[in-house]
This record gives sequence, structure tokens and C-alpha cells, in this order.
Amino acid sequence: IIEGLKYRLNVGTDIRIWRDGEFNGSETFVNRQGAASASLGNTFEFGYTVENILTYDKSFGMHDLRVTALQSIQKQRTENSGLSASSFPYESQQFYNLGSAATPGTISSSLSEWSLASFMGRVNYEIGAKYLFQATLRADGSSRLSEENRWKYFPGFSAGWRLIEEDFIPQSKLLDELKLRVSYGSVGSTSIPPYETQGRLARRVYSWDETSAFGFGLSDIPNTDLTWEVSTTTDAGLDFGFFGGKILGSFDWYQTNTTDILLERVIPLTSGYTSVLQNIGETKNTGVELSLTARIIDKQDGFKWNANFNISRNREEIVEL
Repeated sequence: IIEGLKYRLNVGTDIRIWRDGEFNGSETFVNRQGAASASLGNTFEFGYTVENILTYDKSFGMHDLRVTALQSIQKQRTENSGLSASSFPYESQQFYNLGSAATPGTISSSLSEWSLASFMGRVNYEIGAKYLFQATLRADGSSRLSEENRWKYFPGFSAGWRLIEEDFIPQSKLLDELKLRVSYGSVGSTSIPPYETQGRLARRVYSWDETSAFGFGLSDIPNTDLTWEVSTTTDAGLDFGFFGGKILGSFDWYQTNTTDILLERVIPLTSGYTSVLQNIGETKNTGVELSLTARIIDKQDGFKWNANFNISRNREEIVEL
């Protein structure tokens, strides 16, 4: 757009189509000399993601600045339909002709939609390729939650110090990379089915004037208080390299605290339900990880041979349930 300012548009789509036809003859294990049965199901899924990204780069002396702004939208729509029947006049792949059955079966269809909107701002700042800083703030809004709890802000911050560039680290052919880094940030999840906050209806059979009748009743308890499940991670690490980049590695210590976990809470059957979805529970993961990469052969003609090794230890604790 102007010097240092760039715009990028990312558009991606997901299209999935499932179709399944099933026929079970009268002599199959399913029907065991009973009436032949057949079913037909169709699923159509369409989703898309659109991202608008602005980046601005500026260098002045020993300072490098990079600013990124993002706006994105993600949507998903899933349609399902299904039919079944039994007692056909002849035995063949009758899911092609369900209308010829003497006994109609079930009819089902469903529609599910959800969307996610996001805004993000990030600033990267470097001083002489020695001191590195990054600050991020993003806002996400999920249609799976009620309007009161739909939006959540997630901050992040990281800093790096390339010790190898300092005068008190002697220059050596042995050591060619040494960097300390720390980071802190949060991410969110709303990995629940759509409409959980609203409650859903299901068909019920009840007595009407001493005969059975169909009605509708709540199948899920609505919970408008549902909110984001949030994981916050603190990380401290050390990056190192030896022999001109022949051996590279990193060591990390991290701790992740997850709060407001989205879980099904079992409730007494006398309530008329078996469970309700709530934000309950908290966990803590603490661990260390060491990773090493050795560039054994790196020829200019393209032949390369690398060896990788990593080992980690993680301890998970249920803090609250």
C-alpha cells in the first residue's frame, strides 16, 4: 500500500459431502429371517474462513518494528437427513427405492450452524537483533455462547535476550547461538455443540385422555452462564547452537493453568435430567522439555541427513473439580 505497509487476504473453504446407503436382507444376521430393511443418509457440510491482515515494517538504526493487525471470520453449516424403511417386495439395494416398503421407518433431519469472529493486534520490537519483544492482544467472539459471555480478550507477551550478541560472551567456534526467552499468554476454547446455552427440545410421549400423544419437552437444561474455557501458559526457555549450527537445541520449562473447564456435571435423576453442561474444574500442567537437532550431513548438492531427539516430562494436576 505504502512503503512498509502490506495487506493480505486469506480465504479458505471446507466442503464435505457424505452419502451412505445400507441394505440388510431378510437372511442377514441383522434381520434373521425377518423383514428386509434399508436406510439412506445424507450430510452436507460447508464452512469458510476469511482473514484480513495488515502488516507494517519499519527499521531505524538498530531498531526494527513490525505491527500486525488481523480481522477474521469463520463459519460452519452442517445439514443432515436420514430415512429408513422395512418389508420390501423384493430384496435388493432398496435404499434406492424406500417408497416401495410396506413399513415406513424413521425420518430425521437436522441443521447446525456456528461462527467465530476474531480481532488481533501484535507488535514485534527488536533492538540490534539482541533484545526481542512481542505483545499480542486478541478478541474472540463465539456464537456457541450467550450474548453476555460471547466475547473474551486474550493477551500475550514474550521477550528474548540473545546472549550470544553480548560482549561478556566470548566469541567461539564452539558456541554460535545462546538465547534466553520468556513468554506468558492465554488462549480460549468453546469446544461445545452449538445451542447448548439455549437448551433444546425433544419429542416426548405423554398421556392425553387415556391415549398416547406426542409433545415436546426440554432435552437439555439451558445454561446462559456458560463462558470460555481459558488456558494460560508461562514458559521460560533457552536456545543454543554449536559448531556453526551443526547442533541446535532448546530447553523449556512451562506451566499451563486451565480454568472454567467445560464439563458435563452429573445431577440427580429426580431433576428430570441426567447432566448439565457447566464451567467447572481447573487443571495445572507443569513440565520440562529438551529437544536436540544434529545436522550430520548438509551438502550443497541437496543431500541432507538430520537426527532429532527430544524428551519431556509433564505432571498434570486436577486443582478443582
